[in-house]
Amino acid sequence: LNHRHDLNKNPVLEAVRARLGKDLLRPIKRINDTKVSNKGHHKSLDEELPKHYTKKRMLREVFAPANRRLMELLADGSKNGMTLVGYEGEAGDVAAVTDWMESQWKF
Repeated sequence: LNHRHDLNKNPVLEAVRARLGKDLLRPIKRINDTKVSNKGHHKSLDEELPKHYTKKRMLREVFAPANRRLMELLADGSKNGMTLVGYEGEAGDVAAVTDWMESQWKF
């Protein structure tokens, strides 16, 4: 997943540039790259959430339905010509798109 930090070799950006132009979506050159944004102490997610609202519950109740809908949209889009960079499964296969996406999630 190192390509996430190398914007010149990111496969998604390479696919977009192949269609729209080689100079598109390049990082801007920064004069002073030493500034730090969002300084200070930040609570962890466990500290931020109410005690009864665990990460597992949040994943199950909040993100799972949205993720399921996203997979359906991506699978449907793939049937209609949407490019899913790196996906090699059958167009329209929700389970295969889900497996592909989850294999890429390295958090």
